[in-house]
Amino acid sequence: MPKFHSFPPAGFVPVEHNTPFWSLSFPKGDFSAATVTMRDAAMNVLPVNVVSRRTGYGDNSIVWQVPASAAISSVTSDTTFNVTVSNIQGVDVPSQHSYQVTLISPYWLNQTGVVTGASTPLSSGGTYQVSGFDGVDEVEAGMFLRKPAAWSEGAEDGTTAKIVVPSGSNYPFPAAVAGYAKSGTKAFRLTFPTRYDPLINGVPAQTFRLDRDVVPGAATTLNFHYRRGLMTPASKLAVESSPDGLTWTALSTISGLGGNGDSVFQAASVPLTSSGTPLCLRFRFYLADSTASLYAHEDQPTLATGIFIDDISVTGGDWLEPAGSVKSATLASFAFNSATAGTPIVSGQTWWLRARAHLGGRAFPWGPAKVVTPRGPLELSGTTSPPLLGANYSFIADPAATSYRFEVSAPGGSAWTEGAEATPAPQITAQVSTSYSVFSVIKGFQKTGARSFRLGLATLTDSEDLFTIERDATPSATSVLQFWTRRGPMALTNRLHVELSSDGGETWTSIWNQPGIKKVDKAMTRQFVSLAAWAGTSVKLRFALRNSGGNNLKWNAKKSGVWIDDINVTEPSPVLWSKETPLAGWATSVTLDGVTAGRSLVAGQVLQLRLRTVSGSTPGAWGPPLLVTPTSASAALTGFAAFQAYQFPSVSLSFEGDNDGDGTADGVEYAFSTDPTQPSPSGESVVVTVERMEISRDLPTEREDVNYNAEWSDDLATWSNEDVDIRIEGGKVIASAPRGGSSRVMRWRLTQK
Repeated sequence: MPKFHSFPPAGFVPVEHNTPFWSLSFPKGDFSAATVTMRDAAMNVLPVNVVSRRTGYGDNSIVWQVPASAAISSVTSDTTFNVTVSNIQGVDVPSQHSYQVTLISPYWLNQTGVVTGASTPLSSGGTYQVSGFDGVDEVEAGMFLRKPAAWSEGAEDGTTAKIVVPSGSNYPFPAAVAGYAKSGTKAFRLTFPTRYDPLINGVPAQTFRLDRDVVPGAATTLNFHYRRGLMTPASKLAVESSPDGLTWTALSTISGLGGNGDSVFQAASVPLTSSGTPLCLRFRFYLADSTASLYAHEDQPTLATGIFIDDISVTGGDWLEPAGSVKSATLASFAFNSATAGTPIVSGQTWWLRARAHLGGRAFPWGPAKVVTPRGPLELSGTTSPPLLGANYSFIADPAATSYRFEVSAPGGSAWTEGAEATPAPQITAQVSTSYSVFSVIKGFQKTGARSFRLGLATLTDSEDLFTIERDATPSATSVLQFWTRRGPMALTNRLHVELSSDGGETWTSIWNQPGIKKVDKAMTRQFVSLAAWAGTSVKLRFALRNSGGNNLKWNAKKSGVWIDDINVTEPSPVLWSKETPLAGWATSVTLDGVTAGRSLVAGQVLQLRLRTVSGSTPGAWGPPLLVTPTSASAALTGFAAFQAYQFPSVSLSFEGDNDGDGTADGVEYAFSTDPTQPSPSGESVVVTVERMEISRDLPTEREDVNYNAEWSDDLATWSNEDVDIRIEGGKVIASAPRGGSSRVMRWRLTQK
């Protein structure tokens, strides 16, 4: 019995076989007056245009052109169209035929592989789980190292260009055409192989893509050079991106210039939008108007038809360098380590772990990434710009440790020389008479340069002039304070003192002194003062001229007083100060604050944090240091963001999320100052009176960015805040509501401001 035949055929059709022209045929059917009605899956009518009603050539048929929404060449899910052809005539021919076409992608798997595991594994590696696949041939876990995009793709022979080349072309793709290479002798070429392909009823587009996953940043661009050859204005080069290799978005389009082309290569930069998803990039050469003229390679094989592309690069972004992979039919977990990655795993690297399915001999796109940053044991993780109140830092525990030692120190014990020259500016504060300047230019009283420091008692009754060096110095066991002096005429009761403070300038101790003389010293003399007694202690230094009794000599503006130059501390300790704090063996985080630092945190002062294990009474080696710089309150994070970054840096929190799975949202834990990483009971107290019921909770800190509210319900379905009263007093937040019936309940309603 004769049957209807359609193209695309009824049922499921690979989208690659779709065409802009659909047809229906029937032996001896008369389609001269037939009408076509086409609807999408939502039964919306689509416009069609009948282009042929052929008879006498095989089975009689009707052909219509479908709209762009149906003439698609890729889908991300099954896409259905409903077709009805009516008013068909002929003997023994059905007058109407309806059928359904569902376009499918055999390259789209409606399953997504998910990799789970630790975000900060040890650099020795870890084990990760894979889920999300069912009924596939194999599951593959891939490991990718995120690196700056510092490569350039060229078409030269002998290079390992990461390019997926076009298939079915009849022309050289890396093409050696004189004048059509930006560098070297070859460029990537795209041109139309033919002016008409009967299989697609049109001109075949040509593409090639970069075999690299690019991770754009805030200012990432794709850069390349191109030169157009014979290329009509309807011939276009599209630069496209895709998150999955299946769906593509045009980023930029270059049109042909006609018969002339470009005389030289042109530079192009295409911005790439920042996202957490890696992008595939491709170049597609196509004819925008099927009725327009074109240049094809088969017509002009010796001419430079098409467009030539060279020196492709990405700036301001990263890419994912493929490393190792693990694949099996039953893969449910895999080891991530240097052996499986095929390259050393180093602390601080960023790795993307992804999974994909293999089915029917085809590898499907990679699923979402599990981003991991390997860390070494005792490596601290947290903000490098803590607020002045402090912040928490997490670390990976050492199972062998019975306790830990946490050290906070201030680096900066570099050698310095304090002179009186204008440049660099002296770091001193002076308390001297207005009769003279602490910076003296009198010749013969300097060791180096044109200036030296001067102290003098300018009246008969002056008792003290001094200057303080505004530098913290931390001596070592071999440190010596060195400086040069030359005295002018002074009373014998005048003495120059070097004084030291180990408490930030609160108290001072004289560690060296020199009496006055009645005649001027013949030359500058070098002085030495041992600082070994203060090894490892942060100290301040000052020079003071004092009168211990009697009158000073008459002041001489050019000769009176004492001159000091080239002050320095030799072999200083590498740190200005340090403080160690013991930690329990079960700890996995530490706190930097005024207690563990041993002093208030100072904005802008660089601090070094490090940790070491203690096994029994034996201390281990120090772990890697982390340098942080406390930040003033105005520049620090605040509110819930600060709670996340400063107190719980090793986990990802959200106000509505529940990190520890205890049924209490992270925002509630923040509002009530509880730990969002450890399940804990709610802690409410309930009081019921004749007229009211109230709930209360401890409130160690009232969060300024939280609205503390409550609501009540009699059926757990409808909630109200009518007549609810909130008060904060005595370290508690208290909510009260009308008592209502025996089924009435209350709950907190907390929102961010």
